[in-house]
Order: sequence, then C-alpha cells, then structure tokens
Amino acid sequence: MCVPAVAGHLISSAEFDDAVTTAAGELTDLLQQRLPGRVTVVCNTKGSRTGPLSGQYFTLSGSAVDYGEDGLVGRGNSRTGVISGAHLAGNEATFGKNPAYHVGKVGGWLADEAARAVAAEFGPCRIALLWRNGAAYDQPASVEITTRDQAPPEAAEKLVRATLARTDWMDDLLAGRYLPKVEPVAQLLADLDGAAG
Repeated sequence: MCVPAVAGHLISSAEFDDAVTTAAGELTDLLQQRLPGRVTVVCNTKGSRTGPLSGQYFTLSGSAVDYGEDGLVGRGNSRTGVISGAHLAGNEATFGKNPAYHVGKVGGWLADEAARAVAAEFGPCRIALLWRNGAAYDQPASVEITTRDQAPPEAAEKLVRATLARTDWMDDLLAGRYLPKVEPVAQLLADLDGAAG
C-alpha cells in the first residue's frame, strides 16, 4: 500500500515513521477481520522512513478513491471524471504527491483555464499542452490549439500563454472544483459489504 503523509501534519521523520507503522498495523487488523488466511501489509514510503522530513513521501490533498482511483495517486483518472480514448485528454490523477508541481493537477487546471479563455474569444476549442519533466508551467514543450472558427493562431496562443503564466491556482485546487467528495469510512465499508453480499 502507498502511505504518504498529508503535508503539514507532521514535524519530524520519526512522526512520519510512527504514522506509517500505525497505518500498516490498523490496516492489517482490519484485513485480518475480513479475510481468511495470513495478511501481510507492505508499505511503499518512497524507499525511506528516515532522514530529513523534506525527503519523505507526502501528498497535499489525499486520495481520490471516490473517483475510481484505488491508490493515493494514480494514472488514468482525469480531473473531469471522463477517460476518453478518442480525444486529447490528460490521464494524470488530479490528486498527487507533489504540492508544488504536479502535472495532473496544476497542468490540468491551466489547460482548463486556457480552454475557457480561448473559447470565450473564439468559440469551441481544444487545447493540448505537453511539458517536459521538471519544466516550468509557462514553458510547455508543445502547445496545440484547435478552434471551430479558425482563430488567428497568434491570438489564440497569446491567450493560452497568458494563462500559463498565472500562479493563482492554489486556492481552486485545494478547495475548489476538483476537490473530491469524501465519504465517511463506515459508509464506504458498508457499501463494500453490500456489494460483496
């Protein structure tokens, strides 16, 4: 199981280790009650539970289980809930490990905002953005813009690049439209029991 800590809630690597150990123990106990046979829980903590806290495994906003993601972060679950094989679409999970630069969340938000800006000016459109690993958001490796009404390419790209220069995405990502609905654990377990029965 992947066991990142929620950023901002721990102050030392010892607390991180304790939290992972506790989570593994609680999950082991729960699984032993529900499954026959021996249960072994292995925790993925990015290879280390010691060293500086800045090197530990963190998430900013947690899980997206209610969107069909069965890990704390994953690939293939788009921010809109639609996985399309026939259209351009990011397949990064919206909720990720990296609170500063996570393409699935920040890049997706920027793409959505860029599409809104271009659509407001030129009508329905499709925006495709591609970044190299580690690149700044305002320096994509590729920008593709398709508009229904043949927008002047320079004007449409100017709108997209203005959006990519924005840095006001944090509040929307933490408390806005992409925040998953969180069900109480007791309700989730009851639903699982109902589905299995």
